[in-house]
Amino acid sequence: MIKPRALQKGDRIAIIAPAGPPDRERLLQGKRVFEKMGLEVVIGRHVFDEEGDLTTLDQNRLADLHEAFCNPDIRAIFCANGGFGSARIAPMIDYAMIRRNPKIFWGYSDITYLLNAIEKVSDLITFHGPMVVSDLNDEQRTAETEASFLSLFNL
Repeated sequence: MIKPRALQKGDRIAIIAPAGPPDRERLLQGKRVFEKMGLEVVIGRHVFDEEGDLTTLDQNRLADLHEAFCNPDIRAIFCANGGFGSARIAPMIDYAMIRRNPKIFWGYSDITYLLNAIEKVSDLITFHGPMVVSDLNDEQRTAETEASFLSLFNL
């Protein structure tokens, strides 16, 4: 099993949405939580895409995932939300590229399909945990939820 490197303050992370577009305001609320943790946040180019046929949307979500794993400046990838669609992109993922570029990959719900696929095929340890939109927004966020991310840091 490949264990990704722990996070440090100042690291750059990506937020992507492989399971569908999130609520913009809730995503920005979650982004601010990561920034308070000392992280620099990059939002995937296609996170808010809603228009187009399923094939195009799936290709765009896949592109965000691949770009985040390929970018050497990105140290972790957090999924914005669950929903549906992760299973459609799983067969198109470049698992060998992920294996060559190990980093934290985090989410739950529909993302669990990707967590399991990436771990099985790439041998990368993945993380099942709270999501940016559904768990880090101002209404739902708790101290316990925020604390769950601390295990990813070199403290």
